[in-house]
Formats: sequence, structure tokens, C-alpha cells
Amino acid sequence: MTDARPDPGPGARTGARTGPRTGPRIGSRALAFLGGLAGAGAVVLAAGRDWVTVTLAGIAPGGVHADGRTTAPGAVAVALVAAAGAVVLVTAGRVGRVVVAGLLVAAGAGVALLSVPVWQAPRTAADTAVARVTGTVGGGDDATAQVTAWPAVSAGGGVIIAAAGLVGLVRGRRWPGPSRRYERGGEPTSGPDPAGAPPMPTPAPAPDRATEPTPTVSPDDRADRADVWDSLTRGEDPTEAAPAAGDEAPPGGTGPPPAERDAPA
Repeated sequence: MTDARPDPGPGARTGARTGPRTGPRIGSRALAFLGGLAGAGAVVLAAGRDWVTVTLAGIAPGGVHADGRTTAPGAVAVALVAAAGAVVLVTAGRVGRVVVAGLLVAAGAGVALLSVPVWQAPRTAADTAVARVTGTVGGGDDATAQVTAWPAVSAGGGVIIAAAGLVGLVRGRRWPGPSRRYERGGEPTSGPDPAGAPPMPTPAPAPDRATEPTPTVSPDDRADRADVWDSLTRGEDPTEAAPAAGDEAPPGGTGPPPAERDAPA
């Protein structure tokens, strides 16, 4: 008597997980790309806001406002370069990815170095904006400066850019290269496209006329052609059938054939 046991199912036999699956994971390639763009966007956004407000006694009742473009010149330009580098990072080859990733790390560090001093010495960073209003640098001893949170946002964007570059340096060598539909030499490949497109058919090579065999003419064909030309020269029609051997005309060229001439009346 056999012991009947319930079938554990295909998942238990193969050792596969049958529990609920988690959502799609973001790969390192997408993380580096999105991180570079997000960090650059944060820097550009912060640069358009007021970073420092300088209050002067008797001058500019509302205070002098200095934005990020004035207090940290060059941060926006570096951020735009980092955004372009994030695009190149995910489309370049293996060597190009390493180079661009290193540039992203340097760009992120540069943005942070331009933003942090504004937080540390806001009055000095706002000298250019104060000089436009008062005509003097510094605004006097009674001037007070208040810094906002936007320099920290810009520095954080630089850190994100540098982190995206580090991801490219560490994991970039494992990313697949860009898909190529054609091999070297300009000939289309016959294998499947990495992007999932159907394979392109390989066209047949064009025939080389220099290597085509030359038709040969036998001596009999040459003799037949010579007889045709001789018949045309004599005024005869070469397309008419030649008379049989027993039906040849007499030497005179006229009169019935010998068979009709010898028949009894």
C-alpha cells in the first residue's frame, strides 16, 4: 500500500520562489543617469534663488539680495556640463564611460566647493551685489548678512553629481555597450539585434562580370554561319528546307524530277 502525498507543485520541485515578487529594481546605469540629471537640476534651480540678503543702515531699505549666479559664479555652467556628461555616460563605450564618470566626480566636487564658501562667509560672497547698489565694497561695518538654505541645496546637488560619477566608475565596466546594427566594414549583420529587432537579411553579392564564363563557339556552328552567309550571297533563302537527295533538279535546272519523268504514261 503506497502512501499518497499531495503534489508540492512545480515551484517546490524546482526550488523556485513562489512568494510575491517585488517591483522592478533601478539598475546602476539608470541610477547614474538620473542622479546626474537630478543633481544638475538642483544646482540650476538653487542658482536662481536668493542666497544672501545684506542689510545696510540707511541704504536699500529692503536689503540687497544676491542670488546664486552672483555669489557662486560658475556653478551653473559646471552643472550644465554635468547634465551633458550624464547623457554621455550611458551612451558611450567602456573607455568613454570611465572618462566621463571621472569628469562627473570632478564636476560635483567643483559645484560643492563653489557653494560651501557662501554659507561660511555670506557677507564676502555678496560684495559684488552690494557694490552695485552702494558703489563701495563691503557696505560698511554696520552691514549684516543673512544666508538662506539655497547654498546648501546647491552643494547637495554637487554631491549627487559626484555620487553619480562614482557609480559610473565602479559599475560602468559591467554595463552593456551601445547596440550596433552594422559590423565593421559597413556590411549588415545577419544575427539578432540586441535591442530586440528582427535580424536584417544579408543581400546577395552582385555578380562579377569579369569572372563570368565566356561562351564558346564550336567549329560546326561557325561552318553553319558561313553557309548561311553564302546562301544569302547567291540570292537563296536559307530558311527554306533543302530538297531531298532523290528530288534534286536536273543539271539544266528545269523539268520534273527523275521519278516523275520515268513514270509510265
